[in-house]
Amino acid sequence: MFATVITTIQEPTDAVVKLVQKLAHCGGLLVVAGDRKGPAYFRSPHFAEGCRLDFLSLADQQESEFELARRLPVGCYSRKNVGYLHAMAAGADLLYETDDDNAPLDSWQIRSETVAAARSIESANGRWVNAYRYFSSELIWPRGFPLSEIRSDVPESRMVAAMRSPIQQGLANGSPDVDAVWRLILDRKFAFTDDAPVMLEHVVVADSIPVVIPSKLLLLSDVRHLEKFYRSAMSLGARVRNYISCSRSVSGSQSA
Repeated sequence: MFATVITTIQEPTDAVVKLVQKLAHCGGLLVVAGDRKGPAYFRSPHFAEGCRLDFLSLADQQESEFELARRLPVGCYSRKNVGYLHAMAAGADLLYETDDDNAPLDSWQIRSETVAAARSIESANGRWVNAYRYFSSELIWPRGFPLSEIRSDVPESRMVAAMRSPIQQGLANGSPDVDAVWRLILDRKFAFTDDAPVMLEHVVVADSIPVVIPSKLLLLSDVRHLEKFYRSAMSLGARVRNYISCSRSVSGSQSA
């Protein structure tokens, strides 16, 4: 089963309405993790039929079977982890993580675990690599990237055949999750190129799970096939939020 997980502290947005429409077409599940602020219910007359929607209020979370729900801080993005657990308990074997202010593009579809072709990055020899450079020639870098490395060359890449990638990380057009310095001095709208996905062969995430950065796929998104999700979550632990923040793009517009 395919499940999407978001958190929210507001009523259903236009972006969520469009997401529900897409999920209805594929019979997907939308899990919405609430928090201290926000609605007591999550309903909209504009929601398409055919999408199962499970809204977890803060009270629902704290009364759930998951001990983690009672240990996580309130008013914190980490409550999305309760949404992941709920989705897995409901039978999901594929998770799509996004936010309530990001709408799917018309071309949005469920990704395959197999990536047909990708660019493999050569070893960086311990250096930071600005993944945005593989999809844009503009001077732009993700949040947390060392300023001393923003003009550094990136390792060469080579095309590889079809590969299995349980974790796939999307990029964002428009107004991405960039470094605060970039936003202060260069802030502008832009779009990534539609080039082949990039495979980070030398990034080790939970027992060497391959990580792929697709080109122009899902803005503000993280797709996880769940075979190794538990080991991934446990190895990253409290660093999951930082990992997501530093490796994904954020857009308030639309996702592919």
